[in-house]
Amino acid sequence: MALQSVGRKKYTQRKIGPTQGANVEINQAALDTLIRAINSLPEKLGDKSIIQGMRRAMRPAKRMAKKLAPKDSGFLKRQITIEKGKYTRNKAAVTINPYVVLGVKNKKVGNKNAKKYLHFALLGTKAGVRKTYKKDYFVISGKSTSQFKKVLVQKIKHTGSKGVDFFNETWKRTKNTCHQRMLPEIVKRIEEVKLKAGIR
Repeated sequence: MALQSVGRKKYTQRKIGPTQGANVEINQAALDTLIRAINSLPEKLGDKSIIQGMRRAMRPAKRMAKKLAPKDSGFLKRQITIEKGKYTRNKAAVTINPYVVLGVKNKKVGNKNAKKYLHFALLGTKAGVRKTYKKDYFVISGKSTSQFKKVLVQKIKHTGSKGVDFFNETWKRTKNTCHQRMLPEIVKRIEEVKLKAGIR
């Protein structure tokens, strides 16, 4: 679901394409109400309210993704988030389409960053020998009888890993629910913002 603004930030309906893949009908009257509500707000407040409403609508997908994510240490699961998508601009039509995406935080926690290895979890890795670059080493933690020991090696034999495309499965299971929630949640958030700002 996306809204399109043309010219001076006046929102109009944008056709929902097949890439969204959700089996849901859009209520035209509800969409018209939403467009009027958005246009009644100042530009920055309108954009922000749309994103906040979309994030709320996507909560079922976030919960499902956390449920389906590989367990392991649980780090990847904890980093799942609903983030604001980058605006796509069409200079000819002067269009701006706010949207959100389900992903992971691009933030380093300790020595880990979920964004850097998410594709390995989704797609898996090939088996084979891994070599270090120049003078770097792999650090392998081993346990001796009395203490932990670290071993430095320049190559290891990797057995490979099977990918788990849990994001794709998440969207299959929750896309209709998320689309049905989209308009009501955006309208609800806009009304909250208007009430707080004293806008009628």
